Amino acid sequence: MKRFLLTVLMMIAMMSLLFVAEAAEKKSGLFTYELKGNGTVVITKYDWNANKNEDVYIPRMIDGYIVTEIGENAFSDKSASLENKVGNKVVIIIPDTVKIIGAKAFFCSNITSADIPVSVELIGEGAFAGCRYLTQFYVNEGNPTYTTIDGVLFNKKEKMLVAYPYWRGLHYIVPRGILSIGGYAFYGCGYGNKSIGGLGFGSTTTNIGDFAFAYAKLIDHYDFPSELREIGDYAFYQARGLEYLEFNNKLQYIGKYAFSEAELEDIELSFPGSVIEIGEGAFSGLDTNYRRLKVDLSNTKITKLPSYVFFKNVFNYVKLPNTLEIIERSAMEQMEGSVVVPASVKHIEDKAFFYGSGELTFAKNSCLISIGNKAFAGYDFFYHKELVLPTKLVEIGNEAFLSAEDLEVLCIPNSVSKIGDAFCDRAKITLQVEAGSYASIYASENGYKTKKAGSDDTSWLNS
Repeated sequence: MKRFLLTVLMMIAMMSLLFVAEAAEKKSGLFTYELKGNGTVVITKYDWNANKNEDVYIPRMIDGYIVTEIGENAFSDKSASLENKVGNKVVIIIPDTVKIIGAKAFFCSNITSADIPVSVELIGEGAFAGCRYLTQFYVNEGNPTYTTIDGVLFNKKEKMLVAYPYWRGLHYIVPRGILSIGGYAFYGCGYGNKSIGGLGFGSTTTNIGDFAFAYAKLIDHYDFPSELREIGDYAFYQARGLEYLEFNNKLQYIGKYAFSEAELEDIELSFPGSVIEIGEGAFSGLDTNYRRLKVDLSNTKITKLPSYVFFKNVFNYVKLPNTLEIIERSAMEQMEGSVVVPASVKHIEDKAFFYGSGELTFAKNSCLISIGNKAFAGYDFFYHKELVLPTKLVEIGNEAFLSAEDLEVLCIPNSVSKIGDAFCDRAKITLQVEAGSYASIYASENGYKTKKAGSDDTSWLNS
């Protein structure tokens, strides 16, 4: 009996799974859809490959169910991406039953216009990003949430610029009263041959969303709004034509990879004292047309220099703040530029300066406790032959100074109680150590050349 009941239960479970699978995905013509719990339909995919350059009419009903939602990426078209200009221009008609347009719903599709029905209550981030033939938006009168000004789409309730038509071009100033620039709002605008010129912000804007200007092509310089508090992740990723970045004194957060690989004409990058956090990779791989930037973070209140923040850059110098406690993994990997490590820094993590170059020194009264694995491996010290490590240092990681260029003498304090494997080149570097210290014993046991601290002291000759 138990075996029979178990068999029945297994059959019911399998039938349930089959029912769920069937309910999860259905097709009607070129549309793929799912039934929602309330008996309505969400369109999840459209077959652009089968579309023969025909306009798209999204139906009000599919198989007897009302269409109330266009799902995430439902009409996105990889064949018509920013990089690939092949694709047919089409008009898309959205019925007045639709309440939700999901994130990236029409991402990189070749639609030429977007008419938002009165029924739409929510438009997800990047719903129309990368639509490179889109010249303007329309919103049906009476929609309580969305509207347009000069063809640009806005959320009235949140006072947000939602989306800028890809092909609108020309000069544009964000209206005063707008509080935020939505995610993907200007994504890829001007990527082809129609740049956004003379872009300006209303003074009320406090937030720039994720990917807001990613891949956008801008011309002429502009000022960030005076009330700006936050710049989102990837906000200006690979943006072209940024002449200079002048941050206001209210900015607090700069997101991950916010300006990564952006083209920057300015030679000075100065951060206000209001900045308390900078995201991973925020300024990695900047395109500066082979010019050296001057970077000044000294007035900020950041406690961490995040991973990859200045990865693969060429700077004149980088000034760091006295609030800094940690230089995270690969923060300055492959970066060229002079750096003074502030006294406040306690930890330099793995690969922090990996294969970088430039004059590097530690500030007086340094609180540095640990140097991570490969932290300075391959670093070119620019003829700075001797490096004196801070007197509070406890740990040096594996290969920390391996293959370092130009370094001939490494002065290790008696505070050090742990040294990793192959931490520097035995043949090239002489260790200056104190007699009886851990470093002295380590060097003796592992075949490193040493000279005792004070052995070459000649100050007595002039006393």
